[in-house]
Formats: sequence, C-alpha cells, structure tokens
Amino acid sequence: MMRIDAMLGNYSFIEDYMKKFEITKSVDDFNYLLVALGERHQYEEIRRWGDDYIETFSIEEQGMIYPNLMEAALVIEDIEYAKICFNKIVENNEDKYQIFNAWWLLWKLYKKLGNTKETEICRLELLRQLPSQGLNAFSFENIKNHLNGIGEKPITIL
Repeated sequence: MMRIDAMLGNYSFIEDYMKKFEITKSVDDFNYLLVALGERHQYEEIRRWGDDYIETFSIEEQGMIYPNLMEAALVIEDIEYAKICFNKIVENNEDKYQIFNAWWLLWKLYKKLGNTKETEICRLELLRQLPSQGLNAFSFENIKNHLNGIGEKPITIL
C-alpha cells in the first residue's frame, strides 16, 4: 500500500508509521517507518532515525534494522556508514541470506563509487556464497551471470 500511495503522491503514511512507532517502540514498526521514509527518498532522515534509536533495540533486533540503514547509506553513497552497517550485519550473524544481502549491498556501493579493488573482493565473496543461497538453477545462473558482468540484475533477487 505504501508504494501505491507514494506513486499517487500521498505520503501521509509516514506520519502514521511515526505515530505507531512512538507508541509501540517495536522493531517491526521501526522498520516499517524506515521503509516508509525510503518511499519518500528521505535517506538522510532514515540515517537520523537510525542514529537516534538503534541503541534502544536489542542486538538481535538491531540485526533486523541494519539492512535498511545500509540501503540508505548506499543511496546517499556514505561508504563509512555502509561499512558500519555491514560489520554489524555480519558480526555474530548466522543468517546466510542476510549476510549475502549485506555483501550484495556493499558490492553495489563499491561498484557505484568506482572502487574496482573492493568491488572485485565483494564480487568474489558473493560468488563464493551464492551456492549456499538455495536458489533454483535459473535464478542461480542469472545472479552468477550478473556478478560476472553478463546481463542485468534479475528482478527477483534482493
């Protein structure tokens, strides 16, 4: 519904999510708020909310928030903040999908910034992790090809 409202220029849902989070203080409502702010392209605001509230959540809950913060860092090309988020995601984390996603976001950012050395390190790590992602053969080949510079990013990934 957020995307439909945003496409129609109605961003009142942001205020609704702010109010709901202020009442519940739940990690789910916080993440909904971050996604809502992203629909309005308010990436600096996402970072501000993250800085203001991240410490109020448990370490486990923070692990659920950092991917949204890292995506905002990617858009605003803040490599230092992206690295902080990346490190928080991968440290003490057993979720192979979330770790893969963090490497994917870091790869995209380095690629966007033209840092070929770091881009290649990330690409090789993604190729190493790819078999463990449980993808069907078609998706696996599409992602592998994309990482190897053949074809566009598959629509169904990340």
